[in-house]
Amino acid sequence: MVSTLRSTVRAACGATLPLSLALTLAIIGCLLGAPPARAQYAPPAKDAPATPPAKDAGPSPAAKSAAAAPPAEGKPIFQVQRIELSLFAGPFFGATYLQLPDIFDVQRTRDLGASDILDFSGRPLRAADSSPIRAPHKKLENGTLFGGAATFYLSDRFGLELRGVYGKTQATVTGHTDRNPTVYEWDRSNVSVYQGGANMVYQVSRGKLRPYFNLGFGGILNNYPRTRDVGALYFLWGGGLHYPLSPRLSAQLSVDASLYSYKNNEIIFNETITLPMISAGLTWRHDVPPAPAVVEPGNP
Repeated sequence: MVSTLRSTVRAACGATLPLSLALTLAIIGCLLGAPPARAQYAPPAKDAPATPPAKDAGPSPAAKSAAAAPPAEGKPIFQVQRIELSLFAGPFFGATYLQLPDIFDVQRTRDLGASDILDFSGRPLRAADSSPIRAPHKKLENGTLFGGAATFYLSDRFGLELRGVYGKTQATVTGHTDRNPTVYEWDRSNVSVYQGGANMVYQVSRGKLRPYFNLGFGGILNNYPRTRDVGALYFLWGGGLHYPLSPRLSAQLSVDASLYSYKNNEIIFNETITLPMISAGLTWRHDVPPAPAVVEPGNP
């Protein structure tokens, strides 16, 4: 057999090989060309009991209850709990929005950025001798206001208020001439004040007396019948009291102040003025019922 393998290898390689090398190559060829070994079947022992298949235990009780429960609905972050509607009226206090010093020459007037002082028709103010008015003051007089508000309470004490106010007042301009130091009123005009904005309201307590604070901003317009209007953004702060008269009606007293920049026609500097307001009125309350719970069919 060895001779046969040697002759076979010699025929394949075409050269004379040593016996040991020929045997090595033959063994490697047998191993590489051998088919893979097959797994033999071993019958089970006769005495071993057969293992029954595992039964499906089904879902756990916790999984059953989770599947039967209706899907939880997300609770809204903000929900209106009550709405309060208010009507109020009262006085507000005026402020000076133009106050120039006693100017002695034209050069100082130009340094201040001032031109002619205008009346409430838009014309330059002049004395009888055509001299300009010195030390002019322009002022909004005290007036009256009427307004309304709607407050949406998102919790027991915190709410958002939308308010609108209409006021009536008068504006005056005073000053003196070069030859007479006596101050005169040179012009007067009716002024309508429109104000609207939004406030944050916080009620301090829910007892018999219900104090609150408010803070907000908005827009204000001073309407002049004979000259251009003056508008601005305002910042408001204040507070007040509610006194219940019935389960739904209460009396209201509030003190507020509006701060805004008043644009002047004569000079390049605007005046920041504050208008304090005192008002009294009535407030009607409506409690918003909570939304009903949603129950799916088949669930108790």
